[in-house]
Amino acid sequence: MATLSSSATVDGARARLLSIRPELEKMMAVAGTVGLSYGVVLHGELVLIDNLGYRDLERKLPPDEETIFPICSMAKGLVSSLVGMLVEEGKLDFDDRVADLLSWYNPKTTPLKESARLSDWMSMQSGTEPYQVWFQSQNNIIFKKEDAMKIINNLESVTDLRTSFSRIFEPLNLDRTDAKGAIDGVDNVAKAYTVLNNGTPINIRRTPISGATILGAGGGVHSCIKDLLVLYREILRASVDQFKTGTTSTTSTGSVFQRLTTTMSAHSKLPGPSFHESTYGMGWLQTHPPNQT
Repeated sequence: MATLSSSATVDGARARLLSIRPELEKMMAVAGTVGLSYGVVLHGELVLIDNLGYRDLERKLPPDEETIFPICSMAKGLVSSLVGMLVEEGKLDFDDRVADLLSWYNPKTTPLKESARLSDWMSMQSGTEPYQVWFQSQNNIIFKKEDAMKIINNLESVTDLRTSFSRIFEPLNLDRTDAKGAIDGVDNVAKAYTVLNNGTPINIRRTPISGATILGAGGGVHSCIKDLLVLYREILRASVDQFKTGTTSTTSTGSVFQRLTTTMSAHSKLPGPSFHESTYGMGWLQTHPPNQT
């Protein structure tokens, strides 16, 4: 999703976006991308939903606004939103030490254990050692959930991730969005493909990551562009209100999103040269186009 300059009209923006459709198709062909659904919002108004390629290459089935894709790391922004709710409710604080929240947290680096805060984890600045989880080909996770890692086996059961996400999905009526890993048998789901060195797409198994597996918080949500536009429009409305008023919630509209002035503010600069803003908040990447992401 992108937000264009305030000087553009909705009709003008739509025309400009449609004019570059051939360029998007060329980029997809070069990358071996089989299908794409995208949408653009301008000042809270829907400009365009467009679908290119196929959700099922073998059967030549095109995607539409309800085609379900894995949203992968975009799930991190939803986790950030859930943490904002808990902070607003007084159950957490962004400055809480991770070691105080998780009794099993025992990194090799002593200063890290002593100083790492929840905000560091949410903004990927903790310096935590990489987790030892690998993926096989065909999107298979090597370890079963119950055998994944000793540290995960011993986690206290705090809140089921799948239930937590419902605090966002249900009020917004995101009925094509899932974190339960329950898309088998659901209609209109995009098949997964990888690309050979020669650019040929090859069908592989869909990613099994969900709220029912390890790494669910980092990429276990599936959704469609129709639902995502509802989600992001609401986040943008609430964030504009909270940044403007200096409040931590948007009670006037009953928005579920809270503490956005913290979660959506820049916490670190992304690596690499950049003429425009290119920063990372808590689960949210902020960039000012034209730019690399």
